[in-house]
Amino acid sequence: MPLWQTFNKKGMAKGRKMKYNDSFPARAIKLTEKGLSHREICEKLGISKMAFYQYRNEFPEFDDALKKD
Repeated sequence: MPLWQTFNKKGMAKGRKMKYNDSFPARAIKLTEKGLSHREICEKLGISKMAFYQYRNEFPEFDDALKKD
């Protein structure tokens, strides 16, 4: 695909919309408390590892939910 086709009319890059859901932090807390690994949490939330780390960077509440005390 030519590079020009990867941008919309406003010059913004095209891509998938995020699957992030406001319920992810609460679900992540429960999964972390059960001792699940990051890989297992990704599976339970239905997201890729790449999306998992992107969400940690973009959503502080999600990152905070994954931090162990």
